[in-house]
Amino acid sequence: MRILNGRPLQNHGLPIELYHPVFDKFRTDANETTLKISPEDYKDVVSLCVQAAELYKDQDAREEGMHTNLEKLLAANLTARDTNPADRVITLHLEETVAFLAVMKVKNEFGIGHCDPVVQASFSYALYMAQQDIQKLLATSNCPCFLIGIAGPHIRVLGAVFTDYVTVKPLTDWIQLDVDPVDRAQLERSARVLLALRVSLQSLTNHYQNLKLGDMDTEFTRFFPYIRSYPGPDSELVGFHYLEKLLPSSLTKPVFKALTNKNEFVVVKFAQRYNTDAHKLLASKGLAPRLLYSGFDKGNTHGSCGSLKMVVMEFLEGRTAYDIHAPLSVKQYEHVRNAVKVLHDEDFVFGDLRLPNIMVDGETAKLVDFDWCGKEGIGRYPTTINDTGVTWHTGVGRGGKMKKEHDDFMLLKGNMPHHSQ
Repeated sequence: MRILNGRPLQNHGLPIELYHPVFDKFRTDANETTLKISPEDYKDVVSLCVQAAELYKDQDAREEGMHTNLEKLLAANLTARDTNPADRVITLHLEETVAFLAVMKVKNEFGIGHCDPVVQASFSYALYMAQQDIQKLLATSNCPCFLIGIAGPHIRVLGAVFTDYVTVKPLTDWIQLDVDPVDRAQLERSARVLLALRVSLQSLTNHYQNLKLGDMDTEFTRFFPYIRSYPGPDSELVGFHYLEKLLPSSLTKPVFKALTNKNEFVVVKFAQRYNTDAHKLLASKGLAPRLLYSGFDKGNTHGSCGSLKMVVMEFLEGRTAYDIHAPLSVKQYEHVRNAVKVLHDEDFVFGDLRLPNIMVDGETAKLVDFDWCGKEGIGRYPTTINDTGVTWHTGVGRGGKMKKEHDDFMLLKGNMPHHSQ
């Protein structure tokens, strides 16, 4: 069973907030500076911080010293697993199976124990996913779960889901519990994280209690995002169900094919940036797919989760220019060149004019993927750009300004036409 936990760096999966709203809610609450914290909760957090700052002879002693206050703060029982009291879980019994709400791993101090506790927690979650007696649960849920790592007086919270793979994502950094008595902000941050986790554990309890175990999930919802509708032109919600993940070779790009309740195929993607204006401009010329909804338009919040916003467009038949394994025809190339000209005339730079972003069908060609697109000299390339596996214009760099000449370079470099019709 593959575990996508960012170790090594290329071993990342899709954002887990797409699969259950509890993770985005936790992150929001944990960073909400106006969150109301009761005097009793402050008292319990201070007690935990005092215990966390103690020096213990081993990890079992540390866990024993901290777990009572942790249970009180989280309003949950931390149950010891097997013979290792430092490996604890928060569970919920459901008919014939058990759901894991949280897995906690404890190390006495950083550098002791030969392993990162959050990595170990992800392994424990994966072992749980491999059990035969949770098959009914997997038929109706991707088993969202929190992972808690403790190393010395530090705590970290992560989230995990099981789709095709076990995907683990950090929800906090390492947070100091040995707070300075005069540092109010540090104490408040610790309190917010712990109280946000308490609320989120209750949300997960509700999620699992509302599942109908044994029902056949004909739409395989476990493998896809929980967002399954978008506002149509008249603001009436258009429902859809996912059919497959597009770009299957990429573990980190959330792009899906779906079928609406109006029996139309659409592409649903989630992105951190997207140029709606440029997309609409080319779509009006028949040089891009019709844009059906964009969470980047002012006032559109439906389908947003965390830093991601939803974009829905028509599904184009055909293949990408990368997949045809041949140069573009003269007509196809003219469509691409015309699309670039239309953008440049309005001072847009497409930015990512690689073959996978050109859809061809017969003699037509259209541009897709407007994530990078920006205004010349103003828009900037993403800092995550692949600057080692692709030959870009020499002026292209991480966070660099976008220029039209960069598009022209890519247009000449990769898309020269052949002359057979």
